[in-house]
Amino acid sequence: MSRSRYDTLGLTEKDLDFLVETTSPGVIDKIRLKEILREDEGFRNAFIEDEKVIRRVMDEEEIFLKISPNLFFEILLRKVSKDLKGA
Repeated sequence: MSRSRYDTLGLTEKDLDFLVETTSPGVIDKIRLKEILREDEGFRNAFIEDEKVIRRVMDEEEIFLKISPNLFFEILLRKVSKDLKGA
């Protein structure tokens, strides 16, 4: 059985909650949105790279209580990569 990118990122349920709350706070069907995040790598990448997510990670002092180290690292890694491409 092959592992999906979702599995290899090691995202937790709290990570998915964080992404949904940050990017789509008004969404009604959060359960379905989290399912889509699990299944669709491109959709998940768009959420992880969203400017609102980056800002929240950079601004909140106790962010480690809300997300896993894996998600934190992934967000920062993508931000640096994006910044380097723009330089």
